[in-house]
Amino acid sequence: MGENIRRFLHGETIEMTNSPVLDTIRDSFGRVVYTHKTHEKQIEVLGQALTLHKWLQLGSIALTGAGTLSIIIGQNRACEVATAVLAAISLALTVYGWSFDPEKAMSQHRQCARQLWHIRERYLNLIADLTEKRITDDVAAGIRDSLVEQLAIIYQSAPDTSSKAYKKACTALRVSEEMTFSDEEIDAFLPKTLRKVASKQ
Repeated sequence: MGENIRRFLHGETIEMTNSPVLDTIRDSFGRVVYTHKTHEKQIEVLGQALTLHKWLQLGSIALTGAGTLSIIIGQNRACEVATAVLAAISLALTVYGWSFDPEKAMSQHRQCARQLWHIRERYLNLIADLTEKRITDDVAAGIRDSLVEQLAIIYQSAPDTSSKAYKKACTALRVSEEMTFSDEEIDAFLPKTLRKVASKQ
């Protein structure tokens, strides 16, 4: 990765050639980054909802069973009413699980995120090549148009995301900086001969 693109990802100010092509590519890159992260966060949201649903369903079934046992052992009007209510809740949770399959939705978002990750990385490398002047604006424009067509295909079948997932994505990218790494963090995965930051030892 070129020095300019590394600095760009870390939010540093860099000097770039005034290029409408580069501007449109950077804009598309930013949108893909947010869309990709939103789908990742949607998976988290659905996972949390699925866990809550399972616990509620398990709890309602257990309480319904206990209530039924209490009715068999001794007559208790309040217990009968409570058991009936719990049975209705259990049924509602079961129907909800059938009508809306969180696991299937998570799989769809995961597939979409993987496709967008590939496009994101291609945009990133395209910005690097154009910034380092390895390719001309005309070549970059051709690659950009191809990526736009691929994105259009991905978006046609992409599942909808929620505002909650988008807010989580904004926090992850702007505050937690989940997409960026310091030189020290990258060096930790590399042998000493390939490290950028001099060893402190």
